[in-house]
Amino acid sequence: MLLEDDPMTEDVRAKNEEKWRIATNKIIALQQVSNIEKLLDGKASHYVCVDKFTTHEKIVIEYNHKKK
Repeated sequence: MLLEDDPMTEDVRAKNEEKWRIATNKIIALQQVSNIEKLLDGKASHYVCVDKFTTHEKIVIEYNHKKK
């Protein structure tokens, strides 16, 4: 039996491709946030938010701060 015909191998490939896609997308997104920081002369902050029911992450970009 060839490796390409093995259903077990195919499943492993699909899982690895999904992990690769997620990791690649995260790197691209973080690079875009970095570019926004540079373009706006701002600062990005990364937060992990946790409450009783959920956990999520958010990115806040602060820019154009002026003293009154």
